[in-house]
Amino acid sequence: MLKRTVTAAAMLLAAGSAFAIAANARAQTPGAEPARYVALGDSYAAGVGADPYDPASGPCRRSPLGYPRAWAAAHPAYALTDMTCSGATIADVGETQLGALDERTTMVTVTAGGNDAGFAWTVRNCLARSERMCRRSTRIGTWYARHRLSGRLAGLFTEIRRRAPHADVTVLGYPRLVGEGGTCPGLDLDEAERRGLADNADAVTDGLAAASRRAGFRFADVREAFRGHEACSADPWLHAADPRRPTETFHPTAAGYAGAYGAVLGGVPDATPPSTPPSTPPSSPPSQPSTPPTEPATPPAPDAPVGDAALESRMIDLINTERARGGCPPVRPSDTLTGAARAHSRLMAGKRELSHRLAGEPDLGDRITAAGYRWASIAENAAPGAFRTPEIAMYGKHDATTDFTGFMESEGHRANILRCGYTEVGVGVARDADGAPWWTQDFGSSR
Repeated sequence: MLKRTVTAAAMLLAAGSAFAIAANARAQTPGAEPARYVALGDSYAAGVGADPYDPASGPCRRSPLGYPRAWAAAHPAYALTDMTCSGATIADVGETQLGALDERTTMVTVTAGGNDAGFAWTVRNCLARSERMCRRSTRIGTWYARHRLSGRLAGLFTEIRRRAPHADVTVLGYPRLVGEGGTCPGLDLDEAERRGLADNADAVTDGLAAASRRAGFRFADVREAFRGHEACSADPWLHAADPRRPTETFHPTAAGYAGAYGAVLGGVPDATPPSTPPSTPPSSPPSQPSTPPTEPATPPAPDAPVGDAALESRMIDLINTERARGGCPPVRPSDTLTGAARAHSRLMAGKRELSHRLAGEPDLGDRITAAGYRWASIAENAAPGAFRTPEIAMYGKHDATTDFTGFMESEGHRANILRCGYTEVGVGVARDADGAPWWTQDFGSSR
């Protein structure tokens, strides 16, 4: 008998519309060089959700309808250097984007901090796991935003000012993701979960506002502009959950970037043109997270390359601990099943796609048979793990416990772990380009 468990999790982070902003830009003097505008930040700055994306931007997913490029198109006196990149953390901005700043920079915009506060992690847990995991995630993310985020931003903002001492800097915040009412496919959130997501967004925005004030930067709050246009409202400016386009979940549509971010961005400073035109930066995906200058402790490196035996062994220990509590015998590690699990995790990590049958891959039974395992019964659990989350920042090194908790919170995954008939297991973990782990657990009993 072939047993399968398929659990999909949506992760983070439209009609065209012109920007309606209060433009007080100076007219460009004939022959003068354009003023220099540098855009910094994450997916909300890059314009994720407002496709099509600039092919040259690759995984950074920069859109011409995102607020930096739309604003620059409406103000030809300014030459834009767009450094934004989907998935960027505060540390990523500091390490990979600030090279575009110098004393000639006239204007800077930045949106960052959502990834540090675990937006994608929280959304994934609320959409694909239990109510308990959703509430736990929002509590941790909110705590992090209120107690850690502002300090991390302070180091970034200090460095922006040091590199661009004459620039007018505007920090733009984040919307509340879901309103109090309304329904839509893929979102089954109760009132408490909606409130938790709203509190999380408020805490991140409040942290951005506080850090901006201390740095002397202008802060642009988009929450009021998005009011009544949250995901699942009658006139949404945010994408709801769509398993076909998971990256765009809870990101603004083109109308949201224009009607909210464009509206609050406002006018431009009275700038002195630079002596030389800006250069075009190369496109690069986010780097691995690191500690900003405000916190001296250096975080540990990612636990494991593909197939790290220690991390996988820890997961098997956790599985057998729970099986013992449930009255089941332990499962023995199988080299054959481990090889199959690692191979599947590598494919998921490479594609950043959660599935039990990826494109070009055989189904579970044929896959396990091809690996050389003669099975009487098999089952598989697969899931992306936790990395770059507030929980890891709060509690230290990622050691598989958080990810195992996620498996146990899922009814189907838990049933496979606690099925007493399985005698062997193979666990594989692989990391995607951002360092996030992707897990496969293959359970079996042999013939």
